[in-house]
Amino acid sequence: MWSATPAGQAAPGFDHLRNRAVQFAKDNADAGFKLAQELAQAKDLQHVMTLQSQYAEAQMRAFTAQTQELGHLFTEAMQNMRSSS
Repeated sequence: MWSATPAGQAAPGFDHLRNRAVQFAKDNADAGFKLAQELAQAKDLQHVMTLQSQYAEAQMRAFTAQTQELGHLFTEAMQNMRSSS
């Protein structure tokens, strides 16, 4: 029921889902490293707080968009898997 594909092979549609998830992880890591660089150059506590607040807001927006996209991709992959069996 769970998978008719051999071990190590993704069902059709899941490759794209996996690739997007990996890209999201890279994007999120890059955002964290960018924040670290900016924090290292901050002049005072107020600037640190502003940077942190901006980062949190941007990451929440990104997380929402990523979650929605992955949900759609998962649904499509499941539908494709059902229709191909």
